Amino acid sequence: MSLLTTLINYFLTTTTYVLSDAEKHKTKNLRLRHLIYKTIISQGINTVFLYYILNLIQPTNPLGSLGLVIKVIYLVVISGVVNVLWSLFMPTQLLFDCLKRRKYGPDKFNNAFQFQLNNALQYPEFDFAAAYSFFIIYTYVVSFYSLLTPVAAPILIIVFVLQYWIDKYNLFRRSSFPNDLGASLNRMIFKLFEISILMSAVGHFVWDSEVHFGISNGFRIINIINLALAVIYVSITFFAPYSVTRKIFLDEIDFEHHQYRYFL
Repeated sequence: MSLLTTLINYFLTTTTYVLSDAEKHKTKNLRLRHLIYKTIISQGINTVFLYYILNLIQPTNPLGSLGLVIKVIYLVVISGVVNVLWSLFMPTQLLFDCLKRRKYGPDKFNNAFQFQLNNALQYPEFDFAAAYSFFIIYTYVVSFYSLLTPVAAPILIIVFVLQYWIDKYNLFRRSSFPNDLGASLNRMIFKLFEISILMSAVGHFVWDSEVHFGISNGFRIINIINLALAVIYVSITFFAPYSVTRKIFLDEIDFEHHQYRYFL
């Protein structure tokens, strides 16, 4: 099931790209923002909540041999390994490179303009939407199921370290010039990562009774307070003006205030 979830996520990524291209955004930054939102929502439902929904339909002991603990660990390991290997070998780019060499080889004649050759032969742009979405979604997964599968966190850290260095190499060695993300997009990424706080609070609220049998009302009240504080924090982060959030949370991160706009 973990492999099926990973394959469905790749299909959802392709679908979100088709939808975003059909929307014909005015700038690449705007297209990238919508891509990230669509990818996180679609893959988040498939990856984070589908296992919980299936467990509600057919309840099983989450700590059993076929329970959620094993399923989530398999999901993190298999999805992480597949994504790392895919980013390392980039099979689609290798296929396109072979086709380009056959079409635009030194012994081939073509009458294309220079800009057409540049577009055909240059490296593809780095896929920021897929890269950020992978990190954010699996941070949500580990946060939501952290009470059930604490061992998934160190596994995910190892996957993230490998993925980071592969992404860094792809960005500087195997991609064309990257877009300037701009200050607003950087803030959006930070905000999306901070939703993991809410995911962790929801996960503790949902799974506490599954792990600790005979839980007292005091623990339930603590989980409710934890959930309420997480909702308040995320609401302020997303809906309060940036100047206000900096004062509330004493945020010293200073983003650049310029933003380049690359028109399609």
